[in-house]
Amino acid sequence: MKLQSTGGTEQYGEEFMASLLELSKDASGDDEALSSDAIGYAERMSKLRLGEEGVSKVTPTRIYSVACHPTTERIIVAAGDKDGALGLWNVDDQTAENGGVVLYQPHTRTINALEFMPQDSTKLYSVAYDGSVRCLDMVKNSFDFVCSIGSSDCWLQHGKLGAGNTAGSIFLSDSEGRVSLVDLRTKEVSWQTQCHQKKCNTVSLHPLQPEYFVTASLERCCKIWDVRKMGGSKKASPVVTLEDELSVNSAHFSPNGDAILSVSQSHALRLYYGAHQASGIIKPAEASCNVRHDNKTGRYLPVFHAAWDPRSDHAFVIGSMTQPRQVEIYSASPPPSGGKAKSKAKCTRIMSLQDPEYLGSVQSRNCFHPRLDVVVCGNASGRMHVFRKP
Repeated sequence: MKLQSTGGTEQYGEEFMASLLELSKDASGDDEALSSDAIGYAERMSKLRLGEEGVSKVTPTRIYSVACHPTTERIIVAAGDKDGALGLWNVDDQTAENGGVVLYQPHTRTINALEFMPQDSTKLYSVAYDGSVRCLDMVKNSFDFVCSIGSSDCWLQHGKLGAGNTAGSIFLSDSEGRVSLVDLRTKEVSWQTQCHQKKCNTVSLHPLQPEYFVTASLERCCKIWDVRKMGGSKKASPVVTLEDELSVNSAHFSPNGDAILSVSQSHALRLYYGAHQASGIIKPAEASCNVRHDNKTGRYLPVFHAAWDPRSDHAFVIGSMTQPRQVEIYSASPPPSGGKAKSKAKCTRIMSLQDPEYLGSVQSRNCFHPRLDVVVCGNASGRMHVFRKP
């Protein structure tokens, strides 16, 4: 069973709570009651609505990256598209010229990653297929060139701002399977390592132990690395390898770092708890939890990436191929402590955000607002959809 939040259908009181309590069978097929945290979270998400004011054409072409500004005074979202355009949309400024949308052209090819700088949210970093990283200064309304990595036939696949000992730096993955650490102050490469033999799709840092990061690759695996062992004369070796049957679209640490969530072209969502403390090779069947998910987006849609809710250690959002078109929210929980040796983690779809009137397309890229109950979505025609409380 799934719950849905739509523009025309609402659930309240006893009826809503009864529906939640019926969710006793999780997506991995085991009988398990939802936790009180998951039930409360689903109740909050059920209040989100889309409507006409939550939809806008933000970029000219297919959206490959989305981000949400952390301010709570108004909702400002960003999207990067296939042709290197970057759109900013002030969702609360409906009466402004261009509907509150400002469009830039900082890159010549696909923008694959966008991130507001945690220490200064007036800075928005963009990473693109043209091999460059740029920074939008929202105060000066101008772009600064940060760096360029690789040759003309190599493109940047993903980027993630550093933390801890790597604060003031950015991790970059590219189409040749390398990961580079670039110092944002000197704009020089601190180290560059061949992490995969094929394209490295994403890179994600452990939020509490940022010496660890995980990469997802076309090489049919994810790998966890230790920053402290990078940059030397010796070839770096992964802490652990998370094998898969097909290419892995993305892999990200949860907000507390306990779990890694991967999205695979083998139609799976995989959860790994405590994997950075393991070693060797973990087979797909040995993942903490495997959930069947249709990830066959085809050639005209960006592949699915999942995004954790930064305010929740258990919830994440991902696009869906299901009709009617929707965005899915899942809740995950670790294996029970002190339970059976083969006890598995749980992963339950607790919410389906829909609006038949205003949402009729697949949303490949999605994210949560860092401080509000808001879900931001981007589709293949350059439109953004923002679910929020009325």
